[in-house]
Amino acid sequence: MTLNKYYRLLSKARKKGLLVDVGELATISHAFLDSLVETDKKQ
Repeated sequence: MTLNKYYRLLSKARKKGLLVDVGELATISHAFLDSLVETDKKQ
């Protein structure tokens, strides 16, 4: 399910000539959001 949402975001971004927005990706994937938080805590 998360991959399907990612691919929709990717398709939308490519049409605009952009990369997938990190904030949008974090809102659809709790695992991705957790990895960002964990990385921030290590610094």
